[in-house]
Amino acid sequence: MGIDRRAFIFKDELIGVMYLSSTGHFSYTERDRRLAERVANQISGAIANALIFTKLKRAEGALRMTQLALETRVEERTAELLKINQDLQTEIIERKHAQDR
Repeated sequence: MGIDRRAFIFKDELIGVMYLSSTGHFSYTERDRRLAERVANQISGAIANALIFTKLKRAEGALRMTQLALETRVEERTAELLKINQDLQTEIIERKHAQDR
């Protein structure tokens, strides 16, 4: 029985292994090994792209949540400042009336 394996490596990191086996006394040729190596390289790239895409989507989600939280804080603070400004305007008017008497 012939057994061969090819590593899925991306940026010097092992991300998977492909095992090849055959029944009988078959031995893989050099051509078979080169083909397996090319397939492993393609699969490594696809897995790496999927991992990058997943990380990107998670980062986008976290950024979106942070943006929403920040927008909420800005709205709350703006409302507080408007209230404070109105209170100050009212106090100014009351003091002017008091001075005019």
